[in-house]
Amino acid sequence: MSGRRSPYNDDLRLITATTILILTAQRYFQQISARVSPARLTNSASARPGNAAPN
Repeated sequence: MSGRRSPYNDDLRLITATTILILTAQRYFQQISARVSPARLTNSASARPGNAAPN
């Protein structure tokens, strides 16, 4: 077995690592936004009764 890697294997590893990174980041940010959104919504001016958006 030679010490050289094929470019094809390097490409597959890069694609796999990038996919895992993106999926992990999406999951992380979805969890963060799920925790933050209700607090922002209840404290915002638009969520208070009687405040309607201007047309």
